[in-house]
Amino acid sequence: MSRIRMKNSKQFTDDDIAIIKDMLGFYSARSIAEHIGTTETVIGKWCKRNAQSLLDVRYANGIPQMQLAKHWRLNHNLIRVWIEKHSMPVIKPPAGYGDNYFNIIDNAALPAWLEKGYALSQAIRPITPEYITMLKQARERIYSRMIPTKAISDIIFINMETVYRYIRIGKMIKPNFTYAYKMYHNRISLALYLRQHYGTTVANRVFDVKWSI
Repeated sequence: MSRIRMKNSKQFTDDDIAIIKDMLGFYSARSIAEHIGTTETVIGKWCKRNAQSLLDVRYANGIPQMQLAKHWRLNHNLIRVWIEKHSMPVIKPPAGYGDNYFNIIDNAALPAWLEKGYALSQAIRPITPEYITMLKQARERIYSRMIPTKAISDIIFINMETVYRYIRIGKMIKPNFTYAYKMYHNRISLALYLRQHYGTTVANRVFDVKWSI
């Protein structure tokens, strides 16, 4: 029995690329691969080369359900319940690709939804304007302690491919969290690591204001 030959990225047609752009961010690599007739590996390699700017645009207006759950330190299933039963606003995926998609919360509509007073859960207080302010302040405090991983490239004067390789092989401290496919380091931890391995002058660059998120 002959094997079905899968497409490689060089064989992608304009229609294939349009499908990838439609599904990207909403569907898994497996789902995209099934629609195009290729493998997850091929989709992953194509996305690694081409998808970051596309994802930046998609996530500029929304935040994935899992990431929102991490930011709020909640079970992601609770976010799903709000979406399904309490009309939490989401960005609708393009039609025609099936129902097995990832929820992306609509950033523009989220504040108005929060202000309606939905409770996060019975374990914590209902959401009020004061609680929304507290959430924003907490996020700002967290972000003020973080620095984009891509800044390391300019701090120690190496290219990003080398930074990622150093992280993989253990020659660079690992990032603390990832948001919208971008990695972030804790400023203090990174500065201490750089001071130990690159000296105080290099470590002090971590606190330059231009690295604010």
